[in-house]
Amino acid sequence: MVDFKIIALGGAGVSIVNNYIENYEDINTFVISPDKDDINFSNCSTKMLIGDNITNGLDCSGNPEMGKKAVEISKDEIEKVVEDVSLVILVAGLGGGTGTGEIEEIAKLTNKLKIKTIAIVTFPSLFEGKKRMNVAKNCIEKIQNSVDELIVIKNEEILQKAFSYSRSIMNAFKLSDKEAAKKIKEVLDKNI
Repeated sequence: MVDFKIIALGGAGVSIVNNYIENYEDINTFVISPDKDDINFSNCSTKMLIGDNITNGLDCSGNPEMGKKAVEISKDEIEKVVEDVSLVILVAGLGGGTGTGEIEEIAKLTNKLKIKTIAIVTFPSLFEGKKRMNVAKNCIEKIQNSVDELIVIKNEEILQKAFSYSRSIMNAFKLSDKEAAKKIKEVLDKNI
């Protein structure tokens, strides 16, 4: 049996892992965030608030550099979370500040520790704006060499599918969370 941890990063990561817990199981789920709302909203079995001296317990205001700094400050504690496992699954939505900044730094850390790392990320849709899309593209370029596998779920494709039967943006995001949660299950089925 492979020792693993599923780590939710940022608000989107928390929503995805909550969906995974609801539909599959709550084993070795972890949330790491500088945002108290993410921590409180998460159903993960273990929770770690980081960098609250930078964010005052709020989100990173769309600034990935704040997410990175929060991880850097708490690097030793995060290392203790992952050092005893052979597989880490990082889950985040890209384009904002919290998950985007966190995943870059944590992927570097797990790579340095030679831990097999699979990243499952959502990519913003067109309506979320070019800035978020560019931030997400930049993050993907940076993490590709730090992870063993990168699974990208494109929200634009999910949105098109959701709009074929419902005009609700919320339904589209729920569908995206469900797709990403399914990917977590597939990854675990393949690796443990």
